[in-house]
Amino acid sequence: MTSHPGLLLPLCTSSASLALSAFQFPLFLAFLPKHPSPSHHNSSRSTKPTSSASLTGRPLSHFWARFLVPGAGLVVACAATSTLAGALSARWLAQHGHLETTEVARWYAYGSVAAAGHFAFAPAVIPLIRRMVGRGEEVEDREDEEVAVENEKDQGRWFVWHTVRTVTVDLAAVVCFAKGVALSLWIV
Repeated sequence: MTSHPGLLLPLCTSSASLALSAFQFPLFLAFLPKHPSPSHHNSSRSTKPTSSASLTGRPLSHFWARFLVPGAGLVVACAATSTLAGALSARWLAQHGHLETTEVARWYAYGSVAAAGHFAFAPAVIPLIRRMVGRGEEVEDREDEEVAVENEKDQGRWFVWHTVRTVTVDLAAVVCFAKGVALSLWIV
């Protein structure tokens, strides 16, 4: 039996999803203000964000508004392709199965479940992103500092969920698919 090239697809797309997730850390950290170190607490500089010192306010809101559709589209495409390709690979291995391919099929199934797990975090992050985007669309009657403080809090919460998602499901999907590919190269 020869190896099926489709068995590589879930590893490729889940790796792309993990790479996108990793890229979002420095991208969005650039918007957060740099807090002074403890040795600078006695300085005369304020630790509160200001519109000139921080991009956390309306600039972050406007960036999220423009980034959301293409960024989320790419992430959804990668996660959905990983999920579907992993499930189809598991099914293909099970149908062409013998004792060895049954275990390989399990790794693809585990990876598919992990990739689908990416979508489970949507209810936690969508409200945060909507609030940040909404603050950029509000009438200019709110102080920039107030918007910056609120966006900084929501962006911080987004980072927590993003980190948990990256480690628990995105990384797990890559590991499962990599194990499946490694095993399939030996037996298929």
